Amino acid sequence: MPRKKTEVKKLPTEVKLSDGGSFLGKIVIILVLLALAASSVWYFLKYQDAKKQISILSSLEGQQEISKEEIEKVLKDVGKLILLPTNETPTVATIEDAQALAKDQAFFAEAQNGDKVLIYSDRAIIYSPERNVLVNVGPIYFQDQATPTEEATGIDEEEVTEAETMSLDIRNGSRTQGVAKSLEDKLSTNDDYSVASVGNASRLDYSETVLVNLGGGDVSALEAELGVTAVSALPDGEEESSADVVIILGNL
Repeated sequence: MPRKKTEVKKLPTEVKLSDGGSFLGKIVIILVLLALAASSVWYFLKYQDAKKQISILSSLEGQQEISKEEIEKVLKDVGKLILLPTNETPTVATIEDAQALAKDQAFFAEAQNGDKVLIYSDRAIIYSPERNVLVNVGPIYFQDQATPTEEATGIDEEEVTEAETMSLDIRNGSRTQGVAKSLEDKLSTNDDYSVASVGNASRLDYSETVLVNLGGGDVSALEAELGVTAVSALPDGEEESSADVVIILGNL
């Protein structure tokens, strides 16, 4: 008898997803991509924040960043001594060469090796674990940075002092000798004034004292001191002056 052929069915080598499975797969891929994008943004922002904080440390030598666990312990210890910002995590480092830091920054003058530096966006804190004290708290300014006065006004403190000091030219317009020198000695004790010159007026017959406000500043204190009202121009015949105020003492 002829032998019957046995039909062998081939198993599929590829399994296709149904339409519903394909749609679900696409949703999963989109969610994964969104999660990765959100994570990238978060890490970028954290990186920028850390970069901003570490930029301060990069200008300081002799420091070593510490671990997260140690940072938490330092924050806990420092938090017992001073209120710390709750919306910011500082960069914390260990001072390894306090002497070198002190040469560049007076802020580190009392720091010792092993002290911790906490760098926030608006302040710096030096903490000594060994002594359990706050060594210093405040902003750090570098040599190439302007001081707060310079930043706000564009001029340094010396210029501010000079601008607030009124220069005086004291002249004796009377027949009494030594009165100009006596007034100089008296006014020199006031930090608001600087006596530029002392001498005689062009004549010695002034009947009263003349106060000449050449600089346009507030001379009310001098008016009260001398008992006169200021004028804005020198009397005829008097030499010009570079001082803010000319005082011509008259015969009393």
